[in-house]
Amino acid sequence: MQNLEKEVNEELSDGKLVQWDLTRLYGSPDDPSLEEDIRILISESDKLIKDFKGRIQTESVKASELKIAIEREEDLMNRFLRLSMFSFLSHSTDSKEPAVQKLLRKIDDLESQLESKLLFLKLELSKVSEDFFNSLMNSNELADYRIISISFELKGSTCFLSRKKELWF
Repeated sequence: MQNLEKEVNEELSDGKLVQWDLTRLYGSPDDPSLEEDIRILISESDKLIKDFKGRIQTESVKASELKIAIEREEDLMNRFLRLSMFSFLSHSTDSKEPAVQKLLRKIDDLESQLESKLLFLKLELSKVSEDFFNSLMNSNELADYRIISISFELKGSTCFLSRKKELWF
């Protein structure tokens, strides 16, 4: 099996192993902009919680405000995706490098932290009345969003939104 892998790599790269050029994402696992993006993600997710937690489930948020919350969450996830891709691809290239291993663990921890922090958006949307939810979904402000999955059992509902693009909420 290893000989076959070596043959394929030689054939594809004239004897050189295939390497990812990740410099468009970050310069290295120690790149200061990587740490800055992590800091921004944590800070911005905290601001999103401060601005919206508790307001959705009490139905005291306007459609325009919910749109802002969703867009901010999408921005956070896009920034995280860049970090995640870099750490995963770096690890796939050199899984024995200690700096890469450390980065992969750090990004895995960050992913858990962000998922936990931002879960309130879905949980709170699941607690609104059917009438309020329908008014949000029928608003002009949220016209670019559609329901992906919903099952209402009033006060025990589940809902997921998706922008008509490819991003999921």
